[in-house]
Amino acid sequence: MRLPEQVILKKIDSMAAFHRAYGALMVLSAAVCTFGLLANSPATVIGAATMAPLTGPILGISLGLVRGEMRRFRRSLLSEGVGTLICLVTGLLLARFFGPEQLDYSQQQIAANFRPTLLDMAIGFAAGLAGAYASVDKRVSESVAGVAIAVTLVPPLCTAGLCLGGGLYSEAFGAVMLFLANFVAIQLASAVVFTLAGLSQWAELRRNPSLVRALALNLLLLGGTAWFLERQLRQLMQERYAQRVTREVVNQALANLPGARLESTRLRLQAQRLQIDLLVRAPEELTVGFVQSLRDLLQRRLPETIDLRVGTALSSYVAPEGRLFAPLRAEPSAEDVFRTDAEWALQEAIKQFSQVELVNFRSLRLEPPAAELLVSLRSPYVFESELVGKLQQTTQQFLSQRGQRQYQLKLTVRTTVIYDYTEDGPLQFAPEKVVGEAELLRQKLEARALKWLHEQVEKLPEVWLVEARASLSGSELSLVVSLQMPTRPRAGLWKQWRDRLQKELSVPVRLEVSWIQGQHVEVVSK
Repeated sequence: MRLPEQVILKKIDSMAAFHRAYGALMVLSAAVCTFGLLANSPATVIGAATMAPLTGPILGISLGLVRGEMRRFRRSLLSEGVGTLICLVTGLLLARFFGPEQLDYSQQQIAANFRPTLLDMAIGFAAGLAGAYASVDKRVSESVAGVAIAVTLVPPLCTAGLCLGGGLYSEAFGAVMLFLANFVAIQLASAVVFTLAGLSQWAELRRNPSLVRALALNLLLLGGTAWFLERQLRQLMQERYAQRVTREVVNQALANLPGARLESTRLRLQAQRLQIDLLVRAPEELTVGFVQSLRDLLQRRLPETIDLRVGTALSSYVAPEGRLFAPLRAEPSAEDVFRTDAEWALQEAIKQFSQVELVNFRSLRLEPPAAELLVSLRSPYVFESELVGKLQQTTQQFLSQRGQRQYQLKLTVRTTVIYDYTEDGPLQFAPEKVVGEAELLRQKLEARALKWLHEQVEKLPEVWLVEARASLSGSELSLVVSLQMPTRPRAGLWKQWRDRLQKELSVPVRLEVSWIQGQHVEVVSK
C-alpha cells in the first residue's frame, strides 16, 4: 500500500539532508566497516554498513531527477558526496595509521571489492528496487532501504580508501568502479520504482537543462560502467573455465604420481596471457620435465598463452607398516653415480697440481672393468705422460674412497695452456713431480675412513649413501656424510660410529651426518 505522496517526499527529504548526526554516523560506520575489513569479519562489515545513512541521498538524487526538481537533486548529491568522501578519507587515514606494510590486503573481505563485474551491478539494481520500494510502501520497514543500499556502497568505498593509503592504485580503482556500478544501478532502480509509484514529473525535467545534463551524465556513466563490468565479467568467466580445465588436467597428470595431489590453484588473466600458480603436495619435488609436459597439456586445452608455476609442498604418508608411497624420482643409475663420483675424484686429484683447473670430462668408454675418460684441463704447463699417470693414479685412489672399485681408470688429458702475467712479468709454475709423505699419509687416512664408512652403510637395509667427504685438518679427521633412509635411525647410532672410527684410526673424529627423510642433520665430535 503506497504512502501519500507528501509523506514520501517529506520522508526522503529528511533522509537525504546533511546534518551533524549524518556526518557523525558516516564517520562511525566507515571506521567500523574499515576495522571489519581488516579483521576479515563479514558480520562486522555488514553491521557497519547498515549504520551508514547513504540511502536517503541516493533516493533523493533519483527523486529529484524523475520529478525535475533541481534543488532536491543538488541537496541530495551534496550529502552523498560528503558521505562518500568520509568513507574514502577514513579508510585512507586508518591505512596510514596502522602502516600499509602491516596490513593484509589479500584477505577475502578486502579482495572481494577489487574486481567488480556485471553481476555486482545487477545486485545493486536489486538493492535499489528494494530500498525504493521500502520508501513508498508503508507495509515495508524503512530499515530495509538502509540495509539493502548501504551494504553495497560502504564496503567498496572503505576498501578504496585502504588501498589508496597503501599505494595500491589499481585495486583502489576496482573498488571505486564497484561503488559507481552500485551507485548508478541504485539510481536507475529507484527511478523505475518512483515512476511506477506515480511520483515522476518528466515534463518538469525537460524544462530544466541542468537536470537534463545531469540525467545524460548519469546515463553515460551507466553505459561506461556497464561496458567495463561486462569486460570484467567476461574475463572472470574465462578464468573460471580455465580453472576448471586446469584442475581436470592437473589431477589426471598427478594420478600417475603416487602420493601427489593438487592443493590449490590460482589464475590471473592479463592481455591474453594466463598466469597459473599451482601448489602440489607430493613425496618429492616435481621435476622440470613434468612441469613442462603439464604446461603443454594445458596449452592444448586453453586458447591463452600459458605461464605456469608449480610449487611443491613435500609431504609423506606413513602407516604402521611403513611409508605408503615410494619417492617419485627413481634412484640414480650406476653410470650416474660413477660420473658424480668421478667428477669429485678428479677435482680432489687436481688439487695436487699447481694452478690447474678442471674444465670438463666425458666418458669414452664406461663398461666394467674399463672406465676411459677424456679430461679437459686449463693449466700453465702441458700435462705430459708422467703427469697424466700421476693424475690417473691419484683419481683412482679417490674413486676407491667412494666405493668405485669395479672400474680400472684410464685417462686421456687435453690441456689448454694458460699464461698468467703481473706487471713484473709472467708467473712461472712447475709441475709437481712427487706427492709429499705428509700428503700420502693424509690420503691414506681419509681413504681408510671412507672405506670403513661404506662398510657400515652396506650393513644397514635400504640405506643409500648419497655423499661422503673426509678431510684431515691438523690432527682431527672430519667426516661429512649424507644418507637416504626409509626410517628414522636408532638413537645413538652416529655416536657409536664416531667412537668405533676413532678407535680404528687412532685420531679424533668429527662426524656430521645428514639423513634424508626430512633433511635432518646431526653432529657428533670429540
